[in-house]
Amino acid sequence: MIQKIKVAVAQSPVVQQLRARYEQLAPRNQNILLGLAVFTAIIVFYMWVWSPLSQWSENQVNRYEKQVKIHAWLQKHINEVKGIENRKKSAVGKKELPAVVSQVAKQFGVSTSRIHPDKKGLSIWVEDAAYQKVLAWLISLEKNNRVVVQQLKLERLQEEGRIKCFIHLDVDS
Repeated sequence: MIQKIKVAVAQSPVVQQLRARYEQLAPRNQNILLGLAVFTAIIVFYMWVWSPLSQWSENQVNRYEKQVKIHAWLQKHINEVKGIENRKKSAVGKKELPAVVSQVAKQFGVSTSRIHPDKKGLSIWVEDAAYQKVLAWLISLEKNNRVVVQQLKLERLQEEGRIKCFIHLDVDS
């Protein structure tokens, strides 16, 4: 197959004319032309083969390094991601909000005098409770149930550390 191509190219009129003109040149000019042809072949090889392969290889190395960095970051922060996922699973819907708030309030020893659901969330009145217990209750609601305090009004009672408060809660979206 290659032999047929060589014969076909050698018998081509264009190649025969070029060969005839090359043989008419002085030996010094023939060497210069041959050197120029080799130089041109090297430049063409570099520009069409070597340079694109080199750039592709460099890009692949950079992509690999980025992927390694992303993987390392993910491995470092996997517990945070799992925590976020668990919090999303334990998030309270608006319908369950009154029940969850009441249950968690009982766990923390906070007695609510009134709970009123509305379109914007849940309004709660606490007539007499320890400030520390109310604070712990609200923090627990926020951390464990993704409930957000929208509004909080506190009044200090006569007894030290006791408060009366109005709280408006909503579900974190």
